[in-house]
Amino acid sequence: MMKWIVWLFFTYPVAAQLTVYTIDGCSRCNYIVSRLRQNNIQFVECNTSQSQSCDNAFNKVVAHLNEENFTMPLITDGKKIWYNITSLSNLIDEIVQEYKEKKIGGASPQENLKSVNPYKNITPKGFSDEEMNQAYFILEKATYLSEEEKKVIYFCNLARLNGKVFADAIVKPYAEKYPTSNSAYVKSLIADLLKTGTLAVYRPSESLSKAAKYHAEDMGKNGLIGHKSSNGKSFFERISLFHRGNMSAENCSYGVYDPMEIVVYLLIDEGIESKGHRNNILNRNYSFIGVGIAPHSVYGTNCVMDFSDTE
Repeated sequence: MMKWIVWLFFTYPVAAQLTVYTIDGCSRCNYIVSRLRQNNIQFVECNTSQSQSCDNAFNKVVAHLNEENFTMPLITDGKKIWYNITSLSNLIDEIVQEYKEKKIGGASPQENLKSVNPYKNITPKGFSDEEMNQAYFILEKATYLSEEEKKVIYFCNLARLNGKVFADAIVKPYAEKYPTSNSAYVKSLIADLLKTGTLAVYRPSESLSKAAKYHAEDMGKNGLIGHKSSNGKSFFERISLFHRGNMSAENCSYGVYDPMEIVVYLLIDEGIESKGHRNNILNRNYSFIGVGIAPHSVYGTNCVMDFSDTE
């Protein structure tokens, strides 16, 4: 599928300004919105899932196109429409350059977009710029997360975006570094990553992160492990104090400091017959994640991930 640009000759209410039509749960939409903001492009985000007026405006725009199915986002400046976009990174480069040349939309000189992602230098080779950017830029505004907590989500997202590269570039070197890892679990993880396909990236949730941080601090202070709080509350009782969701799950790790290794350790899930930690990270039914990392009085550090289908 290729990117189409259609020239229109109807009057659009927001002249000389981009409108980005998005939907809930769309990682491609989140990436475009984040990158436009990064480059000071003036635009209007119109979420068709949350606004009837946006949905109505979207239907008017697509009425000019001879298409039935669209891969979101859809972008228009009143004269052109970008839709079914193949390369999000290339489109951003194109829009930034166009706005710089026309000196409209508030664009200011910026360094090349591909060098903006600060996690690129900690990412093993093999992932595309677009995959790295999708994994990272969804985290930009999550100021309630530490850098280490953001990196945990970043590597979870890389596993969801490209399982094959994650297996080759991250899991296999990890297994060589820690040869005591059970080869059967490593082999099953590689098989799962190869058949997972491409999943939507996790979006950070402040309420889930509060729940995760609370549990990490509680376990660390009291030298405990597991999903039950020191006051006896179960995981579901505890998380309901912070977050409301139809589906929720939790991962905990102890004694692992490096964010990438935390994710790989939980994905391998050695000794866990159900592979519950792995399934949580690769679960297509979960869209939101919260992470909390805190010191642990016995194991040095512990990391808690909380997952849900709702924000």
